[in-house]
Amino acid sequence: RALNIISGLRDSLNREESSELPYDLDRLYEYMQRRLLEAHAQNQAEGLTEVSELLRTLKSGWDAISD
Repeated sequence: RALNIISGLRDSLNREESSELPYDLDRLYEYMQRRLLEAHAQNQAEGLTEVSELLRTLKSGWDAISD
């Protein structure tokens, strides 16, 4: 399920934007997908924890923008 969510985030990026943000986010989302796949394949919780923390950080950034 997490892979689908991150895939949806990647698909929603506006790559026509003139800033580097969409490309930076795409690389971050790609990294998170890779970490989830590795964690699943190796049955390691560390990768899941790392991705969870990254997503929380992103969410707090988006939440701060709305304030």
